[in-house]
Amino acid sequence: MIRPSSARARRPLRVGGGAVGLMVVVGFAAIWLALPSPAAGVGPQLPPLQKPKLPPPPPRPMPPPPVIPALPPPVPVTCPGSECLTRNDRALVFLNDVVTHASGFELLYKFLERSGSTGVKGELGLHYRQFQELYRSDSSSENFRGVLSALLADDSVKAIDVVISFHGSDGNLWFYGGKTNMGELARDIRARWTASCRRNGVLDADCVMRRQRKLRIVYSAACYGASHASAWIDAGFAAAAGAVGVHTDSAASFPTFLNSWRSGLSFADAVDRANRADLTHAYDTWAKLNPTWRDANSTRQTKAAPGETNQSISYFRATRQDRFCAEEGQQCVIPNDGGGRLRHVTYGAMGQYVERSDMGTFECSNQHFGRDPIPNVFKACWFR
Repeated sequence: MIRPSSARARRPLRVGGGAVGLMVVVGFAAIWLALPSPAAGVGPQLPPLQKPKLPPPPPRPMPPPPVIPALPPPVPVTCPGSECLTRNDRALVFLNDVVTHASGFELLYKFLERSGSTGVKGELGLHYRQFQELYRSDSSSENFRGVLSALLADDSVKAIDVVISFHGSDGNLWFYGGKTNMGELARDIRARWTASCRRNGVLDADCVMRRQRKLRIVYSAACYGASHASAWIDAGFAAAAGAVGVHTDSAASFPTFLNSWRSGLSFADAVDRANRADLTHAYDTWAKLNPTWRDANSTRQTKAAPGETNQSISYFRATRQDRFCAEEGQQCVIPNDGGGRLRHVTYGAMGQYVERSDMGTFECSNQHFGRDPIPNVFKACWFR
């Protein structure tokens, strides 16, 4: 029996899976080819395929800093001679402000301020008759210059030391009022104390010698403190020390320096012990996890004035070998000791000097010394 055609029409059409896939591809291609060319500027233009924009990952929290204790105090050194300084001869200025210019980490900086103040007072405060902590708003550049000038004019003071806990950058120190260029600060400090030694327009060499002998050491915990050292020497100090880069190891190095200096070690040995407080540079390694502290290098470098050595300067000593003679352009008069001998003379500034042997009276100038050791910087002469 033959089935009617209508029955055949209702039979389902069976198509293999490969055929369906081919039909989809051919259909999509036909539609794509039928679209106007984007170059023709007609019809819809499909946007290019783009990767979805993912939100930036959250910043990784800093792990806790390492805990490295300070080195214990060394065996105290007794005064090596009869001309040693006593407590009544010494004055100390402590510049303390790391919160004012902080960008983040406020709790850390507040801790450093408090612990620094406690440490300096505890280790050194009782050993200096005059101790002045210039804290926060008192630590402006102008106030510091005034305090230093007053101590220089005080005849009872024979040695002035400065300890600094500030922020710093290459060639600059951040006082309470803002960034101060170290070269300009040094020139102003020297100009102030030399001006106070002028008598009727003439520089009193004996006054200059007495006052410069008072300016002893500067120990800086500021970042890039090593770049400030030459300026402190140019201001008149006998020696200065500071970190090469970002300073991070104060928790270990700062109290180590204080107890070493107070125990009578030379400036060089006290700074060396501060460098050995964190031998593995664990604090620098930790700090570099923060991108803004990638330049962490707490290794301290020391610099001494002409005629001085870091080993010759100690907690007990105020004398210095080189004597200030004249500012650039002025006459240098070397006192006649009766023997008519030549003196060692140094001319320059900021760690750049020319040396020669001389005697009598001569001009402190590029012409006399044959060259300019550091152009565009105001210079001076010393002799021994």
